[in-house]
Amino acid sequence: MKNYLLAIILLSALFPVKAGVISKIEISENQIEKDKEFSITLQFAESSSPIACGLQIDWGDGKVERYRVGEGQQLTPPYKINHIYSLPNTYKVRINGEFLSRGLRSVLACEVKREGSITVVDPVEVAKQNELKAAAESERQAKSQAEEQERQIRQAQLALEAEERRKVQQARQMQLAIQAEEQRKLKQAEIEISLKKASIKSCEKFVDAFKSRYLYAYDWPNLKCTFASDKEAAFVIDASNPSRSGQSASRKFYYQPKTETVLSIGGGWGGDIVYNIKYFHDISKATDMNASGDIFLNNIPPEQIKLVCDKINAADAGVIIQHEFTIRAGYEAAEVAKNGNWNFSIQSRPRNCAINFNISGNFKGSSINKTVSCKVGTVVKKTDGKYMVKYVAFSGGACS
Repeated sequence: MKNYLLAIILLSALFPVKAGVISKIEISENQIEKDKEFSITLQFAESSSPIACGLQIDWGDGKVERYRVGEGQQLTPPYKINHIYSLPNTYKVRINGEFLSRGLRSVLACEVKREGSITVVDPVEVAKQNELKAAAESERQAKSQAEEQERQIRQAQLALEAEERRKVQQARQMQLAIQAEEQRKLKQAEIEISLKKASIKSCEKFVDAFKSRYLYAYDWPNLKCTFASDKEAAFVIDASNPSRSGQSASRKFYYQPKTETVLSIGGGWGGDIVYNIKYFHDISKATDMNASGDIFLNNIPPEQIKLVCDKINAADAGVIIQHEFTIRAGYEAAEVAKNGNWNFSIQSRPRNCAINFNISGNFKGSSINKTVSCKVGTVVKKTDGKYMVKYVAFSGGACS
């Protein structure tokens, strides 16, 4: 029994059961200068038993230290451990519990396993790096300031160039305005001279002539006359018809005093037409025609129709291949007519002229004899003062 108790005492001395639990490790700083003291402070969890445990610290610079921690041990409260690094570098510090065998003073390992890094710097090198950074920053700022100054100078130059262009443009616009005004005055003077010799001297007279002489004045119930500034005109009538829509709802009539003509523009039909102001529709004067010389018989007053019909003594061969003629004449008759086997006569109607084509010939073994009557649409004045039929009218009942 005595030997048994002695064995238990020896085993307790060789293998103690008490150990410390490290709950927190504090370091003095993450970065230190070389040759300056670096410290680690350990905090143990509260325990009713006295602290007694073994600890190993690998400082990462090749030095490994071991400590017996606890009251009356090698490492006592406040459990602060110091170390000095002599070379700049980044070191990995490892803290682990370790069983320390010291006979009756043996201790179990502290309950800890931690590692971390510490950066050691050379103050001289740090100062040098800081100087380099400061110099680089200063250079960057100087470059940025220079670029900003260059940008401002460029903007100022661009602003000056824009201002110069604006002045040049303004001067050019003023010059053009002066030239335009001089042209306007010159035209105005020419118009005033022309108006002294013209039959129409005011907007009121132009409207009166329009209402009394223009055959289709009834188509334009709304008339507005103003002074014109283009097309060699002195006055312009804006004519409109509220019962129509689109392009056909309006038309302009320009009075040109120098030539005593009226230029009709717009309306979506008929094209641009020039009329003589004195006669408007007197085809015997050969003035009521468009730019190509065509005369539209639909615009001839009824009292002049016979005069026009009597003066027609020729027909363009092209009229026999027009769509309306071909449909009315029939394919066989049209083919015969294309070969020149036709003649014509003119018949005067109350509001138009009819051209009667007499077609005679053979087509694929069949004899063709046919008369096709078409309403005359457009004629052109020849050098002998007579008229030639250029187009038949493409409208209902144009040919039969």
